[in-house]
Amino acid sequence: MRPNRSDSRPRADRADPAAGRAPGRGWTRTGWRWLLGLGLALVALTIGLSPRPAWASGPAVLDEAGLLSPTALADLTQQAQRLRDSHGLDVVIRTVVSLGGLDVAAANDLFYQEQGYGPDGVALLVSSQDRWWDIGLHGSGYQLFPDDVRERIGQGIVPALRAGDYEEAFRLFLRQVEDQLLRPQASGSSGSGGSSGSGGSGGSGPSASFDPLTVALVCAAAALIIALIVTLRWKAALKTARPRPHADDYTVPGSFQLAISQDQYLRSHTSQVRRPEPSHSSSSSGGGSSFHSSSGHTSGRF
Repeated sequence: MRPNRSDSRPRADRADPAAGRAPGRGWTRTGWRWLLGLGLALVALTIGLSPRPAWASGPAVLDEAGLLSPTALADLTQQAQRLRDSHGLDVVIRTVVSLGGLDVAAANDLFYQEQGYGPDGVALLVSSQDRWWDIGLHGSGYQLFPDDVRERIGQGIVPALRAGDYEEAFRLFLRQVEDQLLRPQASGSSGSGGSSGSGGSGGSGPSASFDPLTVALVCAAAALIIALIVTLRWKAALKTARPRPHADDYTVPGSFQLAISQDQYLRSHTSQVRRPEPSHSSSSSGGGSSFHSSSGHTSGRF
């Protein structure tokens, strides 16, 4: 009887389906996905649970032109910071020597963005050499300081600016901003109580408190969505079959010849619309000064 060779072969020579597979390879595809999703969830949860103020810590008063004494600069900074703490609104004053050829409103917006202030704010920019001033609004500032209010503030500070008393002009600016914020409609919009005093003791400033459960749920949901997107992208990469927009692979070369090719336009219609002339939302003049307001800015010369 012939011996059974299949039985006499060593076990090491037998085909093992898992012999040619790298250790841990089966875990790599699924495990790394879960690991990535868990890492994203932990990062999002950590960021979400970190208490952050409602605005950035940019300077409240920046005197680049050197128009203020150190004492006046410190005092004005303290007043502006008090308004920020009481009403959750970035109140900013900046002085420059020259605008460098920029429009005063554009320069004001550029400075606000570069310094990383919060989404809600009111910023005053004064250029001593160009003799321009501008009040720019951001976020809820559009509702808190309409055109007529900004022009009233401008009318109040222009005489002091023209006289070279910049400290007094900035004090008037902060005082009028505070008066506007303490109005009932402004207080209701900004979230501070109508009974807030000028000292800020009764105001409800931006709070860094948070609901841990709500933040955790939101962060977990965001992490799951990110992990799902990453997983779906990986899954789509495994599908090699793709629909083709053309039938080039299914046609015989030279079997189709196009003798005539032309485009025929059946109809044509042309319309003309007059471009509206640029206009400002409001303008006023008084005391030899002219102001113009548009797009959340009020500016003028002094």
